[in-house]
Amino acid sequence: MRQIFAVLFILFFLSTNAQTLPVECTTAQTQPILISKNQYAQEVNAAQYPAVPQSPAPKELKLVIVTLDGYRWQEQFGGVSKMLQKRLFKDPKFDKAFASKITQGTREEKRKALMPFMWSTVTEKGAIIGNRRQGNKLTVRNPYFFSYPGYSELFCGYVDKKVNSNGHPDNQNLNLFDFLLQDDYYKNSIAAFGNWDAFPKILNANRNHIPVFYNYSSKPDVTSVPPLSNYEKFQTKVPIVSTYAEKDTVVYQHAKEYLVRNHPKALFIGFDETDHFGHTGNYPAYVMAAYQSDVWINDLWNTLQAVPFYKDQTILIVTCDHGRGPAALELWRTHGQGLPASGQTWLALLGPGVKALGESKQRKHYHHDQIAATIIQLLGKDFNSTNPRIGKPIEYVIEK
Repeated sequence: MRQIFAVLFILFFLSTNAQTLPVECTTAQTQPILISKNQYAQEVNAAQYPAVPQSPAPKELKLVIVTLDGYRWQEQFGGVSKMLQKRLFKDPKFDKAFASKITQGTREEKRKALMPFMWSTVTEKGAIIGNRRQGNKLTVRNPYFFSYPGYSELFCGYVDKKVNSNGHPDNQNLNLFDFLLQDDYYKNSIAAFGNWDAFPKILNANRNHIPVFYNYSSKPDVTSVPPLSNYEKFQTKVPIVSTYAEKDTVVYQHAKEYLVRNHPKALFIGFDETDHFGHTGNYPAYVMAAYQSDVWINDLWNTLQAVPFYKDQTILIVTCDHGRGPAALELWRTHGQGLPASGQTWLALLGPGVKALGESKQRKHYHHDQIAATIIQLLGKDFNSTNPRIGKPIEYVIEK
């Protein structure tokens, strides 16, 4: 009956709105639909969306994974680099008052100014590991130190040395989403968003049929758009303070719209512009991409806590796929084999089952291949039983 009313509503709406805004969103599996230019003009909020189960069973947890591609642990734990911070004041586009705010004080003060959500809510209620200055280390095991191998290790929980190129075809290794799809609870309820066309291959959407959205563009002759989204609105959402993070903003707004309308039980959002601006050597833009990512993660968490379906039932994981070189000699711009520092990473966790450790100062060395098993154990399942190569969970961050 609801579908009949929906069809009647769309027919009525299209008959009374002559203009439409065609938008293309490429996805590995999903065929988008056409919507009106003004159909979703109002701000997204939980009250607008259909009712969903109010009280999930304790083990029916949801999962959101967010990555900041190539974001260094040095900025994550120390804020803006002292060696590079002058570039913020030389950039005519960069807000000078904001530059002053994020470059003053101790490392702890600078990191909180740059990523306030990470260093307030996450550090108060969750766990953050990877501060090498404290002897707490997180490192990828793959020897390549770039994206495809890094994401494969993250999602699959082990290193496959045959995955050694960003042009690698469909990932033959089973990942944590493949594992979750074996549970009826997660079937047809997983989605991924990014702006890199390798993500469908990394997650092997051809095998598991997960919708992986990866390309967003505005074209006047296109007759399809992402499900229930409005690209024009998303273009205008980029804050004035950040003229840099436009692509990641579009990715996030599409992912948020999908989240609140479709209620996936597992979601991946891949932010890319930290890596993009790192490679171009634009440190002010790299910094602002990190800041804007923190803004979106904060908004994401607030959205999750505002929707009964997700509130207190969602695990949030934030990490990266690889690091970068040190600030000296402009090595921060690059990563890869021959630059071991670019294998240094970090991890933040928040939600049910996560021990409220704050910043870990435990002198311990963890590895990126442990993240997948940690996530699955937080969901009350055993990933290691599927493959002996999978890294062991990081028990230190899991409540007993």
